[in-house]
Amino acid sequence: MGENFILILFLLCCSAFFCFSEGALFSLSRPQRESISKQGGRVSAAIGKLLSNSHKLITTVLLADEIFNIAYSSVIALTARKYLQDTPEQTVALISLAIASPTLLVFGEIVPKTAGVKFPRTISKAVALPLYSFHVAVTPIRWAILFVSGFFIRAFGADLGHRAQGNYISSDELEVLVGMGRDEGVLNEVEKYLADGFFRLEDLPAHGIMTPSIDCFTLPHDIEVKEAVGRVRQMGRSRIPVYEEEKDNIVGVLYGKDLLKWNFTEHNLAATVSECLRKPYFIPRSKPAGALLRELQMHRIHIAIVVDEYGRFDGLVTMEDILEELFGEIEDERSVPDRVAPAVRGGAITIPGGMKIEEFNDDYLFSVARSAGLENLGDILEEAVIPLRMENETMGGFVFDLFGRLPAEGEKIGFGGLVFTVKSREGKRISEIRVDVNKEARGDVH
Repeated sequence: MGENFILILFLLCCSAFFCFSEGALFSLSRPQRESISKQGGRVSAAIGKLLSNSHKLITTVLLADEIFNIAYSSVIALTARKYLQDTPEQTVALISLAIASPTLLVFGEIVPKTAGVKFPRTISKAVALPLYSFHVAVTPIRWAILFVSGFFIRAFGADLGHRAQGNYISSDELEVLVGMGRDEGVLNEVEKYLADGFFRLEDLPAHGIMTPSIDCFTLPHDIEVKEAVGRVRQMGRSRIPVYEEEKDNIVGVLYGKDLLKWNFTEHNLAATVSECLRKPYFIPRSKPAGALLRELQMHRIHIAIVVDEYGRFDGLVTMEDILEELFGEIEDERSVPDRVAPAVRGGAITIPGGMKIEEFNDDYLFSVARSAGLENLGDILEEAVIPLRMENETMGGFVFDLFGRLPAEGEKIGFGGLVFTVKSREGKRISEIRVDVNKEARGDVH
């Protein structure tokens, strides 16, 4: 009978060993792995081989757990049967379960795994060689298990892919790690801001950062190189979309540096820019900025042409536009360095029609309401916040939508306690808007 107790203890220790190993090895950070690898020797080599394919390692650990856990429960049941010979089978089974389950859970799972997670480096070194020996010994069994499980996984349409290689971290997990790094002082506020910026890019569509087509400098494909050089020099652009027949039909991108390399003979000056165009990179409006950044880097290009669902030219996004979401404003050829921020005077402000709705809400709405000298600012602000709609991105577009037609200069319309006056237009586009607080009425004023 004493042999049974020794066997029970041995099986419990074996189960604990594999939980111990799993908790330690999978808790090793990348710097810890690199440090162990640099030390060399059999132990570091064993750890490296075990972690080189985490899917195989997990299979080994699960296989061992099943073997020893089942054996542990079986021996306890046999021992209980010997001690309780006159007891009904159902009672013996319940007693065996009451003994095996909590002892296995506490001493075979929770305690060893917690210890492994707490001291990963020390424990990983201690368990590496025996675990690797077992890992090699069960290779045929593991291969059979992986073959069968892989068949059913593929049958359900799943794919282990690169997740099985042990180095995959989902964006959600990475975001949690960044938050933990900030809370524990590993990341400072600047590093946290930059990391958060990368996460924001994944949710930011291309149309949210693009330069609208109406603001883009474009050239026709049949313009002569000589004239193109003069216009490019005048506008100060380095990459220009080129269209054929109509501006919605972009056929290429002209790089300023390609013009500099042009052979300026009399014959070549008469040639058109269509001879030195680069292939445009088209993207939909909904393209996530994070994915676009990776694609631009992969293809080694700096500009993407945004098209709508009908294939019309909607705008363009450059590498700089994306980087500005991470690092803030970058002065370049499209920037206006001497632009003066709109000033609020007497409850009124004049803003450009191209101002983003979000910018107006965040930076100017409160100032307009406060400068009007009204007391119930909370009520006014609640009513006057401009809604962020998919069809409107700028204040000019929002006011245009309020009118429901193309307004004339000087026309007014009210919204949520504000009065919008069309100060100027450029063609069919509202270029300048005066915003006042309507102190008398909240209805529309035409």
